[in-house]
Amino acid sequence: MGAFPLCCYAASPCGFAESTRFWYDYQLLPTLRRFYGEVIDPFRQDQSQDPELIAERNFRAIRERADLVVAVLDGSPPDEGTVIEVIWAALWGVPVIAYRSDFRTSGELGLPYNLMVRGAVRISGGVEVTTFKELERAARLFAQGAGQRPGYGRLERIAARITSLTEGFANCSRVSEFW
Repeated sequence: MGAFPLCCYAASPCGFAESTRFWYDYQLLPTLRRFYGEVIDPFRQDQSQDPELIAERNFRAIRERADLVVAVLDGSPPDEGTVIEVIWAALWGVPVIAYRSDFRTSGELGLPYNLMVRGAVRISGGVEVTTFKELERAARLFAQGAGQRPGYGRLERIAARITSLTEGFANCSRVSEFW
């Protein structure tokens, strides 16, 4: 880890159901805690608030505190809330590790999920992984490299992402060339 504690946001529908909560609580979160000083678990936040306030709180956590978002994108299609968190993270320049162990496809052209979700992951500077071992390795590598990247601060990430998007769209005649 770098000179400051890193923060990871866990974007996932796994906390909603008993069938996935055990994996989420006893495999995913402990793995992330090995590499990040803080892991934001939206399911451990105060859920008694108005749903709109919960959404705002989660959006603020990604924008203001997260250095990385780990998104579980299993399902056909993946959970809508998790997809929105992925896109929000990409918008704010927060890298996303997109984890999908589900072998079904639900996206265009045989992609594992919608191509706009894949585009958001790539724009964020993140990666897609298909096994838990790959997820663990990617989380470790992002944590190790976070404090060493020049201009890693949140404002620098946003400025770099805007520059990258502007240059990318300016240099292509069709959006498909950008991807």
